[in-house]
This record gives sequence, C-alpha cells and structure tokens, in this order.
Amino acid sequence: MPPLRERKEDIIQLARYFCDKYAQEYRVGKCQLSKDACCAMLKHEWVGNVRELINRIRRAVLLCENGQIRTQDLELEEVIVQPYFAQGLKTIKDEVEKNALVTAIQKHNGKMDIVANDLQISRATLYRLIDKHEICAVE
Repeated sequence: MPPLRERKEDIIQLARYFCDKYAQEYRVGKCQLSKDACCAMLKHEWVGNVRELINRIRRAVLLCENGQIRTQDLELEEVIVQPYFAQGLKTIKDEVEKNALVTAIQKHNGKMDIVANDLQISRATLYRLIDKHEICAVE
C-alpha cells in the first residue's frame, strides 16, 4: 500500500472516520474538521503515515472547542491560501520540470553528464531536481 502522502485523496475521508471514532470513544460529542484543517492536512507530508494521522486526530478530538477541529488542534502549520493563479503556475512549472527531467534521463539512458548538458544545468542542479521531484534515476 502506498504511503499516505501519495494518497492525498484518502486523507480527508480517513480523518473524518477517525474523528467520528475517537469522538465516540472519548464521549465528547460530534467533531468536524474545519476547512483550514482540511487544507493543512492535504499540504502536510505525513512522514509518520496513517499512524501520524491517527495520533493528530486523536489529540485534536480532545483539544478542539465546540466540536470544530482547527489547524492548531492538529498541531499543523497554518496554510496560507495563495491566489489561484499562483498555485496553478507553480504546479504547472513543477510538472513541466519533472517531465523534462524524466524525458532527458530516459533519452540518454541515465547518463547524468549527458542529461545535465542536454538540459543546460550543472550535475549538482540535476541531482537536486531529481531529489526534489523524487525521480528514481539509476546511473
């Protein structure tokens, strides 16, 4: 099963399930996730996978006020909502950058010197971008 950070579409559904479960277990009444909390959860990397989600929800159920779980209750960073076009442009830039890397690596059979030359970047920059985009490249 892939890690939670690769299944963003499951995060909110799982979080709601655990909210209901722990609200019932701790007898605190109904709990709901605020929009800000949902945004913060979608932006979070979830290094601890589902266990981290469970622990954050469990704690938030006990800490929340008026049955509303906020970003602070989850102890996640506040997500500053950027204008739509800024989010779209960054996403587009990242996708184009990743596609260019993957295409060049495949084209040159993973020979990083040639890939870096083809993309007109240094080898150090190439490896930094490979790490950034989590590309599996074997030299």
